[in-house]
Amino acid sequence: DTIAREGVLPPGFEMQEGMMSTTPLRFRKPCAPVALGRVIPLKFSAMLFGSKKHPKIACDDPLTEDWLTGWAETTRLWSKMKQARNLGGAMGAVGLGYKFVVGKPIVEIHDPRWCTPTFTDRSELIVERFEKRYQFSEQIRTPDGYETIWFWYRRVLDADYDVIWPKVRVQEGEEPNWLTERYEAVKHGYGHCPIVWVQNTEVDEAIDGSEDLCGAWPLVESVDMLNSQARKAAIANC
Repeated sequence: DTIAREGVLPPGFEMQEGMMSTTPLRFRKPCAPVALGRVIPLKFSAMLFGSKKHPKIACDDPLTEDWLTGWAETTRLWSKMKQARNLGGAMGAVGLGYKFVVGKPIVEIHDPRWCTPTFTDRSELIVERFEKRYQFSEQIRTPDGYETIWFWYRRVLDADYDVIWPKVRVQEGEEPNWLTERYEAVKHGYGHCPIVWVQNTEVDEAIDGSEDLCGAWPLVESVDMLNSQARKAAIANC
């Protein structure tokens, strides 16, 4: 108790830089995080969609079952579903879609951070319109060297069209005039928006569900703090 109050170290012990910081532990970056927030969703996904663990397709009609099994292999369905569960388990929701390119079926996984779904039926999560938008940077060569330029990627899907703006320059504080920018529009002809929005754990009247670690974040932070402090003490004094 005396050492703690006076901030004095006994002979033979060392003090690392920053160990007497007045900043609370929860505001410091842990030096030896356990990363449970990443490990737990990955473990759940591996148990559900891992190698030799994914669900099996079964049907009363052998020809239909064979076709669906071949479709799952062609689209790499189970690895895609593993990716979708990783995102949904970590953030609470995920978007899944499909398309055909020159006759080849493709399953798409949409990161929910960049997506905004609009529903025809909110309770059943039936998607009417789906927008995906994010910014990315590129190194552009200029007479003075290279400059980092930011661009928008935007994609909008509904019951009739799939529209993509692949590269639109980001303007300072302004929304681009999307109608005048270069875009690619395809009439898919599915008759519905080819997106399924899935909540990890259902939450009524919400767009996103609950993530795998819902309610456990203080415990995760405590584990990281304890492991990091033990590491610092062992390295400094042992």
